[in-house]
Amino acid sequence: DIICIGEGEFPMLDLMDALDKKKDYYHIQNLWVKKDSKVIKNPMRSSVEDLDVYPIPDRELYYAKYSNLRNTQTKSLLASRGCPYSCSFCFNKKLKEMYRGKGKYVRYHSVNRVIEEMQYMKNNYPLKTINISDDIFILDRKRAINVLDRMIETKVAIPFFCLTRSNLLDEVLVRKLKEAGCVGGWFGMESGNEKLRQEVLNKNITNEQIIKGALLLHKYGIKFRAYCMIGTPGETLENAFETINLNIQIKTDFPWCSIYTPYSKTQLVEYAVKSGFLDKSATNNPSGTIWQNTV
Repeated sequence: DIICIGEGEFPMLDLMDALDKKKDYYHIQNLWVKKDSKVIKNPMRSSVEDLDVYPIPDRELYYAKYSNLRNTQTKSLLASRGCPYSCSFCFNKKLKEMYRGKGKYVRYHSVNRVIEEMQYMKNNYPLKTINISDDIFILDRKRAINVLDRMIETKVAIPFFCLTRSNLLDEVLVRKLKEAGCVGGWFGMESGNEKLRQEVLNKNITNEQIIKGALLLHKYGIKFRAYCMIGTPGETLENAFETINLNIQIKTDFPWCSIYTPYSKTQLVEYAVKSGFLDKSATNNPSGTIWQNTV
């Protein structure tokens, strides 16, 4: 009946208010609403640039009902929203286009707010590790170091995981991650073939940067997961083995390999169709996709 385009906090609030007051909700920004046989596609509102206007998530909404969520030893938080990169297989490029002209796409919670939420979770729930779920926690190097310093100063430091990016890692930053309690630094490798990674996946990370980043993480005892995929349009069996070999070379602690899924409207699907790897009709088929040839 209703779907939300883009971020949903304020659209959901507007919808709940309208339902409570039995008012029309067909023209709420960000909502696409089914009315009779038509779909009303409302425009998107501007992004909320000050993320601190949102309260700390009310986890009790879930924990009161699902004790397994309350009792799990790992809890997650978001310290930022958005990713500036345009990897061809990812939704971010399309979402950035949707928000063009509507404010900042990459935004951050204040350092104090991040520490406050960590402290709240530490004081109120079973907690052994924190998963910082940002697309790239270390994206703004100066800010990341400020967060890490505050974690140390306030003694809120607790073992945590975060997503990194090989080309953004340096010795000072990795050492600071270690001091603040980082036990896992995940990053995307995608493919061991540099040409495929650069020209098809638009990852803009070299093998040298991946190797250098891995060496730093090993040096400071931070385990890492390398996200990889096979079945990328144009990949050969030899390319797939390059991915295996690069993981062996950098001694990946947790190699993670997925099979490429062609998500409609992404840049890589357009490339796959244009190159003859994917039937065009499959891009509008919600039940699956049809590959034209195997690799």
